[in-house]
Amino acid sequence: LDEDVGSISTLFTYDTLDNLFLPHDGIYVHAEWEASRQDLAATLNYDRVAGLIGGAYTVNRYTVVGRLSAAKMVKNQAALSNLVSLGGLFNLSGYSRDTLVGHDASLASIIAYREFGGPFIPYMLGVSYETGNVWQDLGEASWGDMLDSYTVFVGSDTPIGPVTFAGSYADSDNQAIYLMLGYDFYTLF
Repeated sequence: LDEDVGSISTLFTYDTLDNLFLPHDGIYVHAEWEASRQDLAATLNYDRVAGLIGGAYTVNRYTVVGRLSAAKMVKNQAALSNLVSLGGLFNLSGYSRDTLVGHDASLASIIAYREFGGPFIPYMLGVSYETGNVWQDLGEASWGDMLDSYTVFVGSDTPIGPVTFAGSYADSDNQAIYLMLGYDFYTLF
C-alpha cells in the first residue's frame, strides 16, 4: 500500500459538555470537511463531509447520552487509508474495532447509566444500544442495512482516567468484551 496524503480540513466544534469522557450534561456538535488534492501531494482527489451531534442529560444519578453521526464521500473515492470504520466500544460495540470499513457511514446510539459511589472514585453501571453501518455510497443505505449492537458496562472515573469494562452483543457471530482506559463518547469514526 503506497499512498500519499495531502489535504485541507475545516472543522467546527461546539461543546458544552461538563465531561467529555463521562458526560452528565451538555451538547456536542462537530462538523468537518476534508479536501484531499493531488496538488497537495495526495494520491487521490476527494472531498468528505462528516458530522456528529450528541448530548447528555442527568436526573439525580441517572444519565442518558445520545449521539448521531454520519460521514459521506461527496466527490470521488477515498484512498484505502482514508476510509471510515465502525466497530469497537460504543461504535457498534458487538463488532471488533475497525471491523466495518467503507467510504460512507452512519451511527446512532443511546447510552444510559447510573452513577454510584462517592465523590472520590464514583463508578457507574449502564447499558447502550447502537445502530449503524458503512456503505460504498450512503445514498444506497436503507433501514434494512442497519446493524445493531447492545452493551452492558461498568466504569469509573479514576485518577488515571476513565476505566470501562463492557460486554457487547451484535449477533451470534459478533460479540466483544472490552477493558478500556480513557474512552471518549464523541469520537467521529
